[in-house]
Amino acid sequence: MLVSIIIPTLNEEKNILKLYDKIKSSFKCNKYEIIYVDDNSHDNTQQKIIFLSRREKNVKYIFRKERNLSTAFLDGVKISKGKFTLLMDADLQHSPSDLNKLLFRIKSSNLDIVIGSRFLQNSDNYQGSFKSIIRLFLSKFFIYTINKTFGLNVTDPLAGFFIAKKKSLKNNQKLYKKGFKILLDYLITNKKNYKISEVAIKVNKRFSGKSKLNFKIFIIFVKQFYFYLTK
Repeated sequence: MLVSIIIPTLNEEKNILKLYDKIKSSFKCNKYEIIYVDDNSHDNTQQKIIFLSRREKNVKYIFRKERNLSTAFLDGVKISKGKFTLLMDADLQHSPSDLNKLLFRIKSSNLDIVIGSRFLQNSDNYQGSFKSIIRLFLSKFFIYTINKTFGLNVTDPLAGFFIAKKKSLKNNQKLYKKGFKILLDYLITNKKNYKISEVAIKVNKRFSGKSKLNFKIFIIFVKQFYFYLTK
């Protein structure tokens, strides 16, 4: 197995089959698996995943009670079989065609992590609402603060779309492991060891369902920032 695509889910019933079909039609790699990690959805997400796993041999799943994207990713890594592990959202905001960019870059340049960045020159961000514009502005502000505080030099350390060598993810004992920013955990704790690159991606409008971003998530992010600041 070459690539393990880990997709955390929470109430994404209308996106499960559509996302799988888009990956199947867009991703040029023929040796990949998809691992859905569902955090106790209360809609029909789990039923859709079970149906898909019976239809497609390369689909696995984990159903959990915990609601935590970071540990959802880590749990997915534990059962993954791929040389490379990839995280992406379930809501189709990440374009499946960009999977090819991420895989090509990490293979051709022998890197530890390749980030799908929203903020490179050729990136394309959906800004169809005032809320999305404010969210992008806040992301840029936090990214500037993070880079200055922790000595990072990446355009999108808060990205939820990245690929990594599985062996590069093994050292996770010092990670915060809470909230939505697992990439930031890895970047801060391994910044001296990782070879990192970024590729420009397209961010689409969410296909269906509601964004998980709320004040509680913001507080978790602040706690994550403070955790590393005081270490």
